Amino acid sequence: MNGSIPQDPGELNFAMPDKISVRVMETDEIEGRRHANVRLPRQILHIERLVDHILNVKDSQDLRRSLKAHYSRLTTYYDRFLEPN
Repeated sequence: MNGSIPQDPGELNFAMPDKISVRVMETDEIEGRRHANVRLPRQILHIERLVDHILNVKDSQDLRRSLKAHYSRLTTYYDRFLEPN
């Protein structure tokens, strides 16, 4: 998630498939990463790094939009983390 919005390519001169699936991780690894107790700490680290980058390297609207999206995910994982097991 880099926060940038790609430009509209205009009219395409070829047919687009409805869906393409590419598996890059094993199913058990994907399932393990879906748990809130794994995702919440990772999301906190992403936000920490992104805020540090904005404050110390570059501040742009794209990075702030990305921060907003990451924060939205963080609140989702936080709520799931607090749910009883």
